[in-house]
Amino acid sequence: MDPRYQIQRLKILYLARYLMNETSEEHPVSIADMERELKGYGISAERKALYKDIEALRVFGLDIIAVGGKRTRYYVGQREFELAELKLLADVIASSNFVTQKKSIQLINKLEKLTNRYDAKDLHHEFIVSDKPKSGNETIFYSVDSIWQAIDKNKKICFKYFYYDLYRKKDLKNNGNVFEISPLSLLYEEKNYYLLGYDEKADKLKHYRVDRMLNVTVSEKKREGTNTYTKEELARYTKGVFGMYHGEMTKVTLRMTSNFNNVIFDRFGIDTTLQISDDRSHFDVTLPIQVSKQFYGWVFGLGKDVEILSPICVREEYVQICKEIINTNS
Repeated sequence: MDPRYQIQRLKILYLARYLMNETSEEHPVSIADMERELKGYGISAERKALYKDIEALRVFGLDIIAVGGKRTRYYVGQREFELAELKLLADVIASSNFVTQKKSIQLINKLEKLTNRYDAKDLHHEFIVSDKPKSGNETIFYSVDSIWQAIDKNKKICFKYFYYDLYRKKDLKNNGNVFEISPLSLLYEEKNYYLLGYDEKADKLKHYRVDRMLNVTVSEKKREGTNTYTKEELARYTKGVFGMYHGEMTKVTLRMTSNFNNVIFDRFGIDTTLQISDDRSHFDVTLPIQVSKQFYGWVFGLGKDVEILSPICVREEYVQICKEIINTNS
């Protein structure tokens, strides 16, 4: 077959790519521009044929808009993603700690290909890859894929888990032995990705940072806990976790001045019940909390207008921690 004939068959594809990459409302192109572009690929194009190709692309779904005047010009209008949406996605990627800096740049470069080169340039200038600590684990995407596969297949997962020691070396937990967990969901919290799963041996929910999970594999064993924890219960669990640190789940009652209602709504949801005092000067609220130092730090950060009412053991532990801090820094 004549190679020129094969190239000619690609004409409409090259034309679609040219219009997608090179046009915008501020940068329309003429039929003559299209002819020159196609000629660069060795493709001949008559004006009448180009008009038919443009109409075919419209029928296919490409939003090609004609601008009138002495010379009709064309550009692609509505696209799959608006520029504002691409900027939002780029910002999420750039600010996510679980995505390595190298992968952040690669993903944002791919996002740029979803718009024209003029807007892509603006998109590139909009984001800054954070200099905050980002994960060094390049395998996180494969771990996430394995977790979703396990959930879809109703299977457990096996993995090793680590923290970093003082010398930045991986310190394997559980004496280097494999964790076996029933994955229930993945959640994005504080710019990190977490696995939320059921530990059958401990008979409770646990969470793990995905970028600290190694060698994630799908087990042949069926998941446990799927009939025990509803989506609502999983949501309540995540609300009560502070800093994603583990602690004992406890119902804690707080008394707060009335101007702190939005602090509660932002953290625990707009449907949280407040017991408002008769004079509306304060309210009491009872919340399921994983009590940890991070929770106490949150309370401390809200200042003197917040009081832990119950349970007494939580109140006393908070007071003791505050005393220790004062003694350490006095």
